[in-house]
Amino acid sequence: MTPETLINAAISIGAPLMFIFFIYTSNTYGDGKFVSTVLTNLLWGLIGAFAIAYVVNIYVALPLVNSVEVVRGITAPITEEIAKALFMVYLIWQPRFRNIVEGAIYGFAAGIGFAIAENLYFTITNAASITDILTRVISTTLMHATASSLVGTMLGRYRRSSEKGRAFYPLVGFVLAIVLHAAYNNSETILGSGAHLLLIAVIVGAAGAFLTWRQIQQGLGDEKKRFDETLNMRDVTSGERRAVQQMGTEAIDEVFRALTETFGKRRADQMRRLLVVQANVGILKSNLNTPASERLLAAWRTEIDELTAEMSQLQRKIGTMAMVYFRGVFLDEKQALSESINQSLAESEHAEVHQFDTLMLAATRANTFEPAELERLATMLRRAPIFQDVSLADLENLSRSVREITAEDGEIIFEQGVSGDTLYMIEVGAIALYKVDEKGGEHLLRLCRVGEVVGELALIDGSPRSARARAKGNLLALEVQRTHFNMFIKSRPQVVIAMLRFLAERVRDTTTALEASVHWARQVAAGKYTEARALSMLTPREDIAVAGEAAVPSAEPERAVSMDTAVQLPVALGGAFGRVAAALEKREKALAAAAEGKHEGRTGIWARFSKDADESGDEA
Repeated sequence: MTPETLINAAISIGAPLMFIFFIYTSNTYGDGKFVSTVLTNLLWGLIGAFAIAYVVNIYVALPLVNSVEVVRGITAPITEEIAKALFMVYLIWQPRFRNIVEGAIYGFAAGIGFAIAENLYFTITNAASITDILTRVISTTLMHATASSLVGTMLGRYRRSSEKGRAFYPLVGFVLAIVLHAAYNNSETILGSGAHLLLIAVIVGAAGAFLTWRQIQQGLGDEKKRFDETLNMRDVTSGERRAVQQMGTEAIDEVFRALTETFGKRRADQMRRLLVVQANVGILKSNLNTPASERLLAAWRTEIDELTAEMSQLQRKIGTMAMVYFRGVFLDEKQALSESINQSLAESEHAEVHQFDTLMLAATRANTFEPAELERLATMLRRAPIFQDVSLADLENLSRSVREITAEDGEIIFEQGVSGDTLYMIEVGAIALYKVDEKGGEHLLRLCRVGEVVGELALIDGSPRSARARAKGNLLALEVQRTHFNMFIKSRPQVVIAMLRFLAERVRDTTTALEASVHWARQVAAGKYTEARALSMLTPREDIAVAGEAAVPSAEPERAVSMDTAVQLPVALGGAFGRVAAALEKREKALAAAAEGKHEGRTGIWARFSKDADESGDEA
């Protein structure tokens, strides 16, 4: 074999194989089965399809028609297109043949393999120049790959379609591929080889590529329609829709079950996450058009950048070919399917989609706040101990959900024992907190003034209120509802972590207080009242009002005292310790003084105590 023949053979093999290299590199993070199926189609075209076509053309068709021109122009296109598609016809009943885009790729690979075999055969059996070989390699490779890709596309439509007339899709694909193939072969017979042959191949390839593209678009349109019908359940009655939802088969889950069947669970999960990330990016970009401080805008932009980086990473993991399908189906130009997807995701992915921001974008009041007002509200929220570690940007975002309430003097804001679901920030007036006894009597616990926050722990657990709240004077307060707060924190783990730090600190405080109570009891039992009083002073706060007294507001603007029971335990214990220790010490002194007077002037409790003691002694 001459060096020129070797060079021609290398060209015949090398140029088509560049396509396979592209498939491999573009699908690095994708499904290995897809690449192996592409290679199988390539080998089928190279060996199986070429062998079948060679035998039929040379040993069957040629003896029958006795004309090379007829074989090249009529029988060869039919034989070769059917032979190249045989493995794809087998695949359409297998899980590996999953969608119309992959059908086009499989057909392209089979055409490339057949072109390699045909070009090698031509190179070995004909003494042609490198220029002629290069022209033929490019032209025949383009023709075979395009025609087979068209067949694969139509087989893909057949595989995914549920229409009654879907059986015509493969027939249409074969007819179009045979027509393109015959047009090229007849042009070569009439015009011969040369630059004009390459031009003909380009025209044929462009026509085939256009038809393939159109079929892919129509096939992806069918996929959109199918998913849209699934999401909106248009073909079921309202009763059936409720039954389906009660069984837990949400529409969005149906969509991703279909994607799992098509691409496998791992890639379907990646697509699901990609849709969530894209939805959040869209929501945050809409946030940028609302009134907000530079601090909050910067926080939103940072989050957009982080999510955009995650999107890029997910797209690489999903793979180029699967992303062609994903973009074609889920990135709807008319936004109809995208809106249905986002709505369904918001309903099913509570902890991931920014539902709070979506609600705020739709709320009239949320879009009327000025940036300075949001900053002021965030500062007020920061006064609540539970928010002390939450960033001001997050608190500004949460402040968009506040609403105003008014109450007249003496009006009850919330009742003791009722489940709490609201935080209050006092703007004008005050809120008095009362402990209600069994007879309905009110005992003042504390008076909360302007700038203070009441009831923040109700946002977390909705536990019963530990006191009754009444307006003092004409009250104007801002409230944050638990429903909005839960929506806010579900997609913002950084806020949850900050609040957990606060709760952990309170648990430590409570543990310390309980340990101190044990130590205090030991000191009292030993008669060490000075040490007991010292222990009781470790926990009280200056701005806590004991029963019947008003509180002194905290001097620190960034912190306020919470009146929630869990937070007040150390304070309550400290106050109780101090009062009990003082009473016991006073009683002991009275006993000692009475003993020194040798029972003189016994009155009241001490007289009764002494009498009981004497009677006990007599009995003994």
